[in-house]
Amino acid sequence: MDMLGMQSPIFIAIYALFIVLILPFLDLFKMLQLKKHTSSLARLAVYRFLIIMLWSATAISTVLAYPISLFTTPVSNQDFSWLFTNPWAHGLAIFVIGGFFILTFVTSLRCAFRKDVRLKIAPIFRKMRFILPVSQNERICWILISITAGVCEEMIYRGFLLEFLRGHIVGGLHLDLLIALFVSSLAFGTGHLYQGLSGIITGTIGGLMFGMLAILCGGLVLPIIAHILFDLRILWMYRPGIDTPEDASRLISGWNDDSLVAT
Repeated sequence: MDMLGMQSPIFIAIYALFIVLILPFLDLFKMLQLKKHTSSLARLAVYRFLIIMLWSATAISTVLAYPISLFTTPVSNQDFSWLFTNPWAHGLAIFVIGGFFILTFVTSLRCAFRKDVRLKIAPIFRKMRFILPVSQNERICWILISITAGVCEEMIYRGFLLEFLRGHIVGGLHLDLLIALFVSSLAFGTGHLYQGLSGIITGTIGGLMFGMLAILCGGLVLPIIAHILFDLRILWMYRPGIDTPEDASRLISGWNDDSLVAT
């Protein structure tokens, strides 16, 4: 058996199904519990679980894909030929994708310096505050969460799953790049089920954006950096310890609140 007997086509196909059908739901029960009662200790426990789960899945993905590198996104002449042969289409795609990320980061940076802007967008985070970092320890751990999500989710969904669906990994399906991109993005979006239907939709759109960035760049380095920064934005956009100290105190000690349930 090669690579400890793990690289059989059947095993790899089962693992791909695991990524699509099971991995997005592994943390769902913990998220539902956290919605019923959130506290600093409970959030830190979920953070630790997510870090262990994602790095474990990434390690398995790397072993199963070997010798294929999960950091590269090869594109042939048949893949999006209209995009790479037409300089106008290629330039427009770079402009749209690049503009999306730049506008997102620049807009969110205003929150780092202006409390009024943070208070204005506070309702956006209300239904997600059960999982967002409040205490100093949580905010430090959130940095690890952001790095983990950026590296691991890109390698799992835009690395292993995308390349499996395209047939570049043993036992793959040989799907068209556009279809493979959509399926892998939908699987990524499903991982945000705990945020409700809106979380699945925004997660899928985000997956498409990260996937297109990988295709345009030919690899995962920029998507990983963008993904990490995307998650780190929470630290300067959501600061209840400064903006709403009474809420922060209750969120740290423990809070049962129907308004915490995402709809």
